[in-house]
Amino acid sequence: FSGRHCNVEIETGSELTLGATVVDWWNVTDRPDNAFVAGDVDSDRFFDLLIERLARL
Repeated sequence: FSGRHCNVEIETGSELTLGATVVDWWNVTDRPDNAFVAGDVDSDRFFDLLIERLARL
């Protein structure tokens, strides 16, 4: 995975956007980072790893 750490909040106070995920990409809120937001995924490698780990169960 590649991506970056950002502040992520879920909208709970607006009827129009209730439940929307808000990512502060540019740090305009000055809130501390609380999530790693994945941007790119090597899907072949991810699914190979997933299948391998599930086979161990």
